[in-house]
Amino acid sequence: MKSRILEHRTVMRMLEHKLEVALVHNRESVGWLIVDGKKIVRFSLPGTHGAKPDLSRGAADKLIRDSRVHRDQLYDLIDCPLSRDEYVELLREQGLVDQ
Repeated sequence: MKSRILEHRTVMRMLEHKLEVALVHNRESVGWLIVDGKKIVRFSLPGTHGAKPDLSRGAADKLIRDSRVHRDQLYDLIDCPLSRDEYVELLREQGLVDQ
């Protein structure tokens, strides 16, 4: 599937509200997905300066790599067919989260 344009605001909302990632905002936004008290996946997004509301192709590709799932699964996570629990289950299948 071809890459699509991701809005910075939409990705931030998904990270903070859906995945419950506590982001620290400086030059970039950085945070961890925490499952059972353990840091599992680190996410980082470049900061925005108002003029660029969309993620660059490189930033979108990095987000896909950071998420540790396939591109289509990340899009499902952003668009809501995939829940936080289903995402964690995908990470469990990869051995990133203890059973």
